[in-house]
Amino acid sequence: MRKEGSRGEQPHNQIRKHDIGGKEIEMIHQTVSGDCVLIDYLNTESLVNGRGTILMPPHELRNLVIENRRREGKDAADILEDNQPLNYSDTVWLFSNLNKVKPEQEDILLVNARDIDRNALRNKIENGVLEYLDTYPSGLCTTGMGYHSRSIWKLAEDHYIVIDPTDPNGFSRYNKSQLTDYLTNLCAHQEANNNFFFFLKEKHAK
Repeated sequence: MRKEGSRGEQPHNQIRKHDIGGKEIEMIHQTVSGDCVLIDYLNTESLVNGRGTILMPPHELRNLVIENRRREGKDAADILEDNQPLNYSDTVWLFSNLNKVKPEQEDILLVNARDIDRNALRNKIENGVLEYLDTYPSGLCTTGMGYHSRSIWKLAEDHYIVIDPTDPNGFSRYNKSQLTDYLTNLCAHQEANNNFFFFLKEKHAK
């Protein structure tokens, strides 16, 4: 891994280059909250679509989200400045552009983790969220847990990566059991609106 300045526009957001399977991949390392959805999208696009380079600075991507809100007749005052968090509707619109597929209600799952014990929650994650991910050929899911944006990418039967803007390496690898524990810890004691999973269809999906 090597660093390369702050092409992410904000001084605290640094482009970092990673050697992944012999290919150099750019990802943004985020150190201040607020831009996580934007950076998660840019990192996911760089890694998953094989581009290997960051598409644009987070500020430019934010402007596209603002334009979309205004097109839809929605107020954008709460996201005009850098480091102001996007909402779930913004996240769905933004990540829908990754594979150019219109989202449907069936693609969104909220996990209510209030007042249930850990074993029940772990079962919801393993046999609910991750089994549902298996039905999406893209293997991609973007999440909002604990007010932070991350994406999950399933590469093989027991091989997942979690793309996290605050991870110094850009992402971490998990097997299914490890990922289940990781997600269970993040979801624990949270209301449904705080445990958001958006599953991405592939381009050719109908």
